[in-house]
Amino acid sequence: MIDFKKKADLIWQVANLLRGDYKQSDYGKVILPLTVLRRLDCVLQATKEKVLDYLPRIKDKSDSAKDLILNNMLGISISMVLNTINIKQILLR
Repeated sequence: MIDFKKKADLIWQVANLLRGDYKQSDYGKVILPLTVLRRLDCVLQATKEKVLDYLPRIKDKSDSAKDLILNNMLGISISMVLNTINIKQILLR
């Protein structure tokens, strides 16, 4: 398994390749949200198909009701997902 330093170096290499299309001051405003979204996608991958299959059954419910139903069905909540990606640490920097 690649150690943390090698993973971090790889991420920075990719970041440097992407940086060319953005002003340095705007780079973090674009890349950080995309990184968080990708991480959320990875964390939720195991349940994605189940959720997508179930959504038509609850399409007429409010968003808060949908959240509650899906959280109960899957046994997870958005706060649990956010904790797995340490979003609080990212936002508090």
